[in-house]
Amino acid sequence: MATLTIEQIEKVAKTASGGLTPDELRQKFQERENRYAAKPAVPVTERGREHLASLAMRCTPAFPIDSELFRRVVWEVMKVKGYFVMNEQRAIIQKLAYYFSGNEFPGGYDLSKGIFLFGGCGAGKTSLFKIFQEARVRFGFPLQLNHTPTIYSDFLASGNVDFDPYLKKERCFDDAGAEQMEIMSFGNRIHILPQLIILRYETMQRDGTLTHFTSNLTPTEMVKRTGFDDRVKSRMNEMFNIVHLPGDDWRMPKASAP
Repeated sequence: MATLTIEQIEKVAKTASGGLTPDELRQKFQERENRYAAKPAVPVTERGREHLASLAMRCTPAFPIDSELFRRVVWEVMKVKGYFVMNEQRAIIQKLAYYFSGNEFPGGYDLSKGIFLFGGCGAGKTSLFKIFQEARVRFGFPLQLNHTPTIYSDFLASGNVDFDPYLKKERCFDDAGAEQMEIMSFGNRIHILPQLIILRYETMQRDGTLTHFTSNLTPTEMVKRTGFDDRVKSRMNEMFNIVHLPGDDWRMPKASAP
């Protein structure tokens, strides 16, 4: 079999490549590689860098969360959900944003305790907790939200009082005090909220898990209910930052000026 010379090989290659020299062929291949190379999904801008940083946070959660970034997410969620912030609520919401991001704030709330958020009907307590819940999820730190009267209804419907599903994870018990005060289970009279407080207190002592309440009742009004003995009151003092959310019922139409 005849051996081809270098010149013959280059001639065959040039014919096969449409008349291009090896250098021109390499350049074409490089241009093709550049054309189909992966492009950045986000432009390299300040907004793009913030977006990538937030994605990184979701992948590798770090607590405490950057307070400024968390506050911006909270206000963004408020805007999307149409939450109307009353002037008298702004300072409270700012301190709560620092709290739920895990950051200390001058005059802020004790991070080792949960939040007992009380205020008038329609002041926005539940909506506010849902906003913090959504903001926390974005950073990889979920906050559970349970409706207390629904817990009572579920116990009543099933005929079984089982607190176990509500003892794990950081949780907010919404509308605490709106449920019926007691339930009968296998001949035993159980006071739902006091028992929940005692059990959640044990969880907090064991692993630091926080408990939050929203309520139309003030703490003073709540502890006057049946089942709130001195032991329960003492645990509440250790478990909660007491926070009043001022504001009128936003659901009620405002009277027009005469």
